[in-house]
Amino acid sequence: MRVSIVSLFFLMSSALFAQEADSVYRHHLPFLQDYGQRILTEMNLEDRVAAADTFQSVLGIVCNYPEAIDFTFEGVSNMSIIQSPDGQLKLMTFMVPQENLTYHHRGMMLYRDDETFKKIPLFDNTRGGRELQYRLLSPANWYGSLYYDIIEEEVEDQTVYFLLGYRSINAQIQQKLIDAVTVTEGLVRFGSKSFKVEEFNDVRNPNAPYRLMLSYSAKNGAMLRWDDEYEGIIMDHLSPPDASMRGLYMEYGPDFSYDGLRWEDENWVLERGIRVQSDIEPQPRRRQPENDLSPEDN
Repeated sequence: MRVSIVSLFFLMSSALFAQEADSVYRHHLPFLQDYGQRILTEMNLEDRVAAADTFQSVLGIVCNYPEAIDFTFEGVSNMSIIQSPDGQLKLMTFMVPQENLTYHHRGMMLYRDDETFKKIPLFDNTRGGRELQYRLLSPANWYGSLYYDIIEEEVEDQTVYFLLGYRSINAQIQQKLIDAVTVTEGLVRFGSKSFKVEEFNDVRNPNAPYRLMLSYSAKNGAMLRWDDEYEGIIMDHLSPPDASMRGLYMEYGPDFSYDGLRWEDENWVLERGIRVQSDIEPQPRRRQPENDLSPEDN
């Protein structure tokens, strides 16, 4: 009888806690919807940053509860939300418009398994350029991105979540990237040495990179996405209009060929010049970036 009473108390407490989480979520959802739009529409940078601070604070309140990993955040249109196939990881990322057509990246990561729940605010505090490809990063030094897809793989019996994302570099250059995140005994790290890629985006890798960065002109669109038919990641091959502009990424755009990454022996292996389905629409050579901040050209 003692065990039954304890079990009943636990179930009742869990139910009450879940009800509390749902109540907090529904109360704060209109604030997230409102301030999410303010981040995009306020005329002054100071007001946009203030809206982002409020948005992140309110999001943190809602995400104090493990149940938040199952919330849909409907109507919060400024935020990209992805969840892992195993249901244990949720990433919510958004961008704050700065001056001169640049953006600052922020986000929230939730992780829940049978033993733990973690809420980790993400702030783009990285400094550096291409060298960040070769560094394992902590959440405090997150390489900010607007994530739009997640791929789950196993490396040495550990789950690695590979993330497809978009990053604004400056008014002239943008990126699509493939990053990774792991959670090991509560320790969160971004990056994985699972990329068997000697050269990428006209950069020869002296060491195995922790992430791949695909840089190109802010005037162009570029495709990077998972493809079921290929059973891997497919992407536009990007190049400048003239070989003399090699490395000048503000001139890079799709050249109407495609590359792919396949998962083989716990590594991503690059294949160049792959054939893709004819229903993939080529990205235009010159195009203005979208105003809604969403990576339309996934």
